[in-house]
Amino acid sequence: MKFKRWTTKHHKFLLFVLVVSCSLWLWLSGTIEKFVLRLGDYGYLGAFVGGFFYSYGVTSPFSVVLFAALAENVNMTVAAVLGGLSAMVSDYLIFKSVEESLKKPVRINHHKIKIPKIKSKLFLILSLPLAAFIIGSPLPDELAAALLGLEGFDDKAFILISFAFNSLGLLVIMLLAKTLV
Repeated sequence: MKFKRWTTKHHKFLLFVLVVSCSLWLWLSGTIEKFVLRLGDYGYLGAFVGGFFYSYGVTSPFSVVLFAALAENVNMTVAAVLGGLSAMVSDYLIFKSVEESLKKPVRINHHKIKIPKIKSKLFLILSLPLAAFIIGSPLPDELAAALLGLEGFDDKAFILISFAFNSLGLLVIMLLAKTLV
């Protein structure tokens, strides 16, 4: 009975250990490298799938390599828009999960702390360009989602910013890849 209570109490930790273990296995076995290289063979479908992985800190390097490889074979604008569309979906999932987790109090040493939303105009003015830069770059978009989630940013505005800056970032990556190679 004690084991069952421990697993239900620590299910997030167990899930984290499982995900990290699987990720390490996929990395060390070369499966991820093969997957990324094969995505390049699918052209625009590969761009759409690769865009989804552009938003996450762990997978964004693979997505950058994929888009650099795609720059030679596809229309870069179309690939950037398709990648930006799926990256926007990823960002929105991150944004909503951050927003939901901010509604719940955080437990620190048996104390519950509610994280308040920041309604400062100065914070919005400073965080919006920083979040847009983070979203457009290969940096983890989790930070941008947290910044905008802290101030209760509008869903539609977030979707628009995410789509525009992800598409722009992917286009810049492909243009750099094409000019440097």
